[in-house]
Amino acid sequence: MLKPILAALSLLALLVSSSAFAEPYPDEVREAFTGECVGAGAPEEVCTCVLLKMEAVITLDQLAASDFDPAQLETWTIECMSEYMPEAE
Repeated sequence: MLKPILAALSLLALLVSSSAFAEPYPDEVREAFTGECVGAGAPEEVCTCVLLKMEAVITLDQLAASDFDPAQLETWTIECMSEYMPEAE
């Protein structure tokens, strides 16, 4: 599940513009991330959840420079999967 999100991040790095503070990404970036993530097989809810967590912490400058902890993305992906894809009991 992490693979679609990492693929989407590669695309995002090409699309981002400069920003000094974490804030919602431009629509073009958000749509590219979600489209790439869903296209790689992740549920849209999980992709959106990870994107919102990213926007709260990772600035566009950091995203463009890949200046963030990939382990944090894995943690967020697991959290979002747990929330939107709970295991059957």
